[in-house]
Amino acid sequence: MPLFLFFSFLIYSIIYFSPSFFPLIENDSLSYVNNESIRLSLYPFIIDIFNEKMDNILYFQVFLLSISLSLLIFSLIKQKINKFLIFIFFLLIVFNFYYTSFSKTILVEVFYFAAINISVSLILLYKNSKNRFILSFIIGIFLGTIIALRHEGLIISLFLFSLIIFIESHKLNKNILLCFLALFVIPLFEIHEFYKNNESRNSVVENSILGKIFMLSGFENFEIDQDLNMHRELLNEFSEESREINIFLQDIKNPYIKNNLFSDYEVVAQYQINDLLGQNSSFSNYDFNGLQSRILFEMIKNQPQNFIKLSISHYFALWMPGGKQIFFDDSSKNKQNIPFYNLLKKSSGQINILNEKLLLSALFFFQILMFFSLFLLLYSFSKLIFGVWRQELIIISFTILIQVYLISVSFINIGTPRYLMPVYPFILICLILSLDKFLIKKLYRGKNDFFSRH
Repeated sequence: MPLFLFFSFLIYSIIYFSPSFFPLIENDSLSYVNNESIRLSLYPFIIDIFNEKMDNILYFQVFLLSISLSLLIFSLIKQKINKFLIFIFFLLIVFNFYYTSFSKTILVEVFYFAAINISVSLILLYKNSKNRFILSFIIGIFLGTIIALRHEGLIISLFLFSLIIFIESHKLNKNILLCFLALFVIPLFEIHEFYKNNESRNSVVENSILGKIFMLSGFENFEIDQDLNMHRELLNEFSEESREINIFLQDIKNPYIKNNLFSDYEVVAQYQINDLLGQNSSFSNYDFNGLQSRILFEMIKNQPQNFIKLSISHYFALWMPGGKQIFFDDSSKNKQNIPFYNLLKKSSGQINILNEKLLLSALFFFQILMFFSLFLLLYSFSKLIFGVWRQELIIISFTILIQVYLISVSFINIGTPRYLMPVYPFILICLILSLDKFLIKKLYRGKNDFFSRH
């Protein structure tokens, strides 16, 4: 307990006094403050508890993130991992100012991060615990909280719940049942809160679909076939503007700029489509009649390679924090060559650039993490194929979870480092567990060599 309190105080102090990449109010903040129907209601409910006093919310967010990270470090210590590696984990997560900056802005992310961190911590403690019955209930509560905070949290919660089942050796016992039932508590509360303040749910899914339709219409080989004929006029309008963007992007050689801009332009299409197309566009009066998803499906069916290219670009953008800020020249001399520059600037949001050398170091670090994660994925598949995965259950399950989550985000939404951060602790855990395993093997071989020589 003293160790846990020490880490909590230390981490709180570091985060509190650390610089922030974000302003207090981001583009998405007001939709949470106003409890809009496109948002899940758990975070707006928490904002209401604090009577919308932003300073108090931020203090609590920093506290919550600190507690969750302290618990995560404590659970790693209990796994008897090399203490130096735990220290490295501490440095890499607490001094990732991009990650900790989410505690200093009005966004749901920090609660999402904390719920994930606490769930992972409890699962790491669960295997050797004598109080599995109580822990299974608490784990279920936090897995449900993940789902109630963000829709894509369902992927993480299902993976972590499956891990509980594997730990219990596939037996349907009271611990699994209790965890499963507890998982519904917070989502049901969120549903109650939502419909207390809203008549019906809306979603940003339609915006996401619209953004993808626009971007795909700009590919050089895009064609309007018979299935899309009734939407020909609108798709031609989309294609005319989107092609200009696509030609601009294809001329960019730097992948750090190109991949980030693919995502940024898709966001422009999601929320500023009327400004993109102009006043004379037929879009403002166009009735899709709920067929956006059908149009996108037909476009993917006809040219799947375009959708895959776009999604791969988003995937790489997830791993490129600061790439655009470092390399993109948007000086006044170049602005005239950048399509829809003002709309692009508006959609990008505000980010405080602390230090360009620091950003470059972070970019290089995340490139290493990306290659490590992809290598670990191949390693995990080889272990699964040969049926020798049980001894490395945590590494393999976390590795697959990371990639399933990131690929899902890339195909469904866009690529931004903001969407990588929820699984950032998983990546670091896989890294230190792999290094710990390597060090143990090396030490074991060293002892064998010593005894063979003597």
